[in-house]
Amino acid sequence: MKNKLKQIAIFVLCLAIGFESIHLAFWLMNMPSTPLFWLGILVLTAIAFISGTYVWQKVGAWIEKKFEETENSNHH
Repeated sequence: MKNKLKQIAIFVLCLAIGFESIHLAFWLMNMPSTPLFWLGILVLTAIAFISGTYVWQKVGAWIEKKFEETENSNHH
C-alpha cells in the first residue's frame, strides 16, 4: 500500500512538472528573442524525449509480459 501511494505521488509530481515545463517552453517560444525561441524548442524536445523513453519502456515491458503469458499458456 505504501509503495503504491509513493508511486502515485511521484506520478502526480512528474505530471505537474511536465505541464509547467510545457507552459514554460511555449512561453519562451512566444518571446521576441530568437535564442529564447530555440530554448523553448529545446525544453519541448527534452520533455518529449523523457516521456517517450518512459512510455517506450512501459509498453515494452507490457508486451514482453503478454508474450510470456501467451508462451506459457501454449506450452501447457
